[in-house]
Amino acid sequence: MPSIGLRNGLIGGALVIAYFGLLYAFCLPCFLHPVYQWGVLLLYALLLVWTAVLDGRAHDFDRIFRERVRAPFLTFLVANVLYWIFYYALHLADPNLLAAETAQQLEYLQAQLKQGTGDPAASAQLREQIAYLQKEGMSMPLGPVLLQVCMSAIGGFGLAAAAAALSPLFQPDDRG
Repeated sequence: MPSIGLRNGLIGGALVIAYFGLLYAFCLPCFLHPVYQWGVLLLYALLLVWTAVLDGRAHDFDRIFRERVRAPFLTFLVANVLYWIFYYALHLADPNLLAAETAQQLEYLQAQLKQGTGDPAASAQLREQIAYLQKEGMSMPLGPVLLQVCMSAIGGFGLAAAAAALSPLFQPDDRG
């Protein structure tokens, strides 16, 4: 039987992929919206607490913290790697997705420029970014995606640590 962390990571990866797959299929603006992108952290948090509780009940809540954080962190890593594979593959499969992201970024940068930066150098930099995006568009190279995977692991460890710290609150009461 696979470890609790691995099993829940696979389940979590499937849930995250289903969440983003549905957003992509039925509401592309939702898929691109930061609230929905960051909102998935609630799913991750619930999954990690659930993993920490199951692991604590199986192996004791009184272990040292380093041992208690392993299962939820593994859950995060597996789910997150599956998400990023999905995200990268989706961008390779659908060039219109990059075009939509380019349009969204251009709109954001132009709004910033119109609002005014108060700094001529910052305004010039915004104009350069706008010109580049209008000419080249956005791309999805593998290197920055791998960097995002690694950077998200840092935040994932923080979530896993919080889940491990909270998990004893869900310890069954043996006092009768």
